[in-house]
Amino acid sequence: MVRMAAVVALSIAGLASSPRWTATLGPQGDSKVTGTATVEAAASSMADTAKMKDMDHSKMAGTKVWISVKGLDGTGQHAWHMHRGTCAAVGAVVGTDSSYPVLQPGADGSAEGTASLSMAAPTSGSYLVAVHSGPTGESSTISCGELRAGGAGNSGN
Repeated sequence: MVRMAAVVALSIAGLASSPRWTATLGPQGDSKVTGTATVEAAASSMADTAKMKDMDHSKMAGTKVWISVKGLDGTGQHAWHMHRGTCAAVGAVVGTDSSYPVLQPGADGSAEGTASLSMAAPTSGSYLVAVHSGPTGESSTISCGELRAGGAGNSGN
């Protein structure tokens, strides 16, 4: 019982020390789309550690990804994802495509979105957030920003 409580305490302490990653998204190609993205650990809403001993600890936390962009065509839908890699060398999507709701811009060309990933927040490595020209990830990238722990990343231009 004491050992389980120690493991839970360490897990919670680890969540508190997970960095916040941020990026400034810049236009790609002839796009005018800019924005910001933030990635951080999403702690469990379960605050009562006495009840945690019987929990599925894989569900204690995940990762939240927020995006806010402007300059989109007000009539289209736009996929967006967090990827491994850099804007110059885009890697695999982090999580699943379905975790990222398609951006629906308003008449002013702005849109916001939130993705909930059932995995731990990154603690190291190279990551980016990309916005695509259409509703799927197969469409071209129109805005990109490289995530940096603790501060705003660059737009990969």
